Amino acid sequence: MLDHYLGLNAASQSSPTSMSTRYFLALWGELASEVLLKNRDDALADLTQLLQQVIDERNSPPLEQLQQRSWLLHWSLFVFFNHGKGHDGIIDLFLSEKVFTQDSTEAAAEDATTPRPEADPVTRFVDRLYAKFDFDGVQRTLKECDDVLRADYFLCNCADTFMEETFSTSTAKAGVGSAETTRRRS
Repeated sequence: MLDHYLGLNAASQSSPTSMSTRYFLALWGELASEVLLKNRDDALADLTQLLQQVIDERNSPPLEQLQQRSWLLHWSLFVFFNHGKGHDGIIDLFLSEKVFTQDSTEAAAEDATTPRPEADPVTRFVDRLYAKFDFDGVQRTLKECDDVLRADYFLCNCADTFMEETFSTSTAKAGVGSAETTRRRS
């Protein structure tokens, strides 16, 4: 039903940027519907259309624009983590200059300076591997990472790849670290 409404309403729009509030809300509704129905290609098309509308919107207050962009990023997780070509798309979206304008970046930067607790096993894994070079801690954290990834809605499809890649990376780094340590002691 939203498809019909959007089709009729799109034809009556004088320009892509003169979108009515109802039309905009219908786009969000269609995206949610496609995500829930697992129509991945349609959801990706809806996301692309919404992205363009959110980026082109200049008349809303900055806070509302930031909220729309934040919701767009949130909903994109459902699309990209379940679409065959999603992993490339999510990287492109999250690194896009169009999504992160000066205003939204400044508003988000204030929150980013707040210290975050080291809560999840994946964060601990990365910290131990790349910052602390604690290879024993890395090995202890891998089982926790596996459990968390398999239980996560977005990351469950990536758990096997993560475990394979992290095991080979941590083993290689541990080997390099051991060789350097041995060399220094000699």
